[in-house]
Amino acid sequence: MVLDTSNQLSLFDEEAVTALPTVNTAVAARAVKFHAPDPRDIFINQTRLEDHLKAVGLQAPLKMRAILDQLSFAEFEGRYQPGGRPPYAPRALLGLILYGIAQGVSSLRDLER
Repeated sequence: MVLDTSNQLSLFDEEAVTALPTVNTAVAARAVKFHAPDPRDIFINQTRLEDHLKAVGLQAPLKMRAILDQLSFAEFEGRYQPGGRPPYAPRALLGLILYGIAQGVSSLRDLER
């Protein structure tokens, strides 16, 4: 049996990489609704999450959030296809991964736990 690979891109073929279709990031980003809840709406008991983190001395998540707020994720968001269940926002996922690395978690499986 032979598999049809005519529509597959090679990992090492430079022509295939440069031939990727360009995406109008402004149009695609508007069409995709990301699952990105506002952290100001998260409470622990009656305390807003931000206030709780400050009270227990966890400043790293707040600093990381401020850094991520300054970055543009338009290129990432432009690659998402509209339709289906809303995907998690790339900014939120990157924040989780970076925070995990900062805490010494080097495996995405461990981070998931």
